[in-house]
Amino acid sequence: MRALCVVALCLTMLSACGVQPNDSRQEAVEQPAVSNIYDLPLFDNLPKDYSNVDPAFWVAESQNGGKVYLLGSIHAADETAYRLPKHIMDAYLESDALAVEFDMISYESDEIAQKADKERTTYPDGDTLRNHIDPLMYEQLQEYISNNADDPQLPQSLENRMPCVWLSALTDIEDAAAGLSPELGIDLHFMQLAHTQGKEIIEIESSASQYDALNRIPDKAYEFLFSTYLYGTEDTAGDSLKATYAAWKSGTLQGSFEISDDEDTLGYTAALSDYYRILFAERNAVMADAAKSYLDDGKKVFFVAGTEHLLGSSGVISRLKADGYQIC
Repeated sequence: MRALCVVALCLTMLSACGVQPNDSRQEAVEQPAVSNIYDLPLFDNLPKDYSNVDPAFWVAESQNGGKVYLLGSIHAADETAYRLPKHIMDAYLESDALAVEFDMISYESDEIAQKADKERTTYPDGDTLRNHIDPLMYEQLQEYISNNADDPQLPQSLENRMPCVWLSALTDIEDAAAGLSPELGIDLHFMQLAHTQGKEIIEIESSASQYDALNRIPDKAYEFLFSTYLYGTEDTAGDSLKATYAAWKSGTLQGSFEISDDEDTLGYTAALSDYYRILFAERNAVMADAAKSYLDDGKKVFFVAGTEHLLGSSGVISRLKADGYQIC
């Protein structure tokens, strides 16, 4: 599997491009009965039977009756993920609110946030990515995107954009090659359902905080991430993501933050350590604190986040266990 396949799992904003201000919420309204939920238009083009997927899923409880259901998401999927297992859908329906990394649907109509995010991810004063990564890699990156994207002129439109936007283009190419779609991503599915129902939606992060994190990642780390697309060993584009998706479906997805000795000699170690700290450890702490607040307030919340944010020693589950919350 491609090294650091976590990129496809955690960088939701690379496909969805941001959120509205932090902790934006919808006013809750009466939810449809469980027996009627599958009559909603959202399910019209999805399978009618429960799938056999078994994604990572936990229940956290506090002594005052708080309950948080934690579902590990994958941000691009296909119809075979649906309908999600009954115990997961029942947990969602039982919850009073949906907590997500950010509300992609609200963002689509937020022109102010979109404009601000574009400015955040555009180099100033005519600077370009060419000045920030290896020149040969830059040329290869342009060629790769021209040859594989639906729009061969895409590299020209990316010219003055920061590395995270180029990585977004690579993510889109890999999604398509793997036959997966962000439109069928697990987190987006629940956002669409919550918007339809009028269920309260809690955003854990903001577009500003996520883009600030992406822009703090060293250029050297982005070089490494680009190289996994340009010089990968897969026989077919998208094989790595297919393997990641299969692991998500079976609940066996694990972290993969490792580099080889050869990569270490190129000076990637320090940059990738910063990458992991900025994109995972720091954000995981924010997500864990959010989950704790729901538990301490006695709320019932269905919490959906990229699977790799929940796993590992710095993940949300480990942090909750360390603070004495019951997890099953």
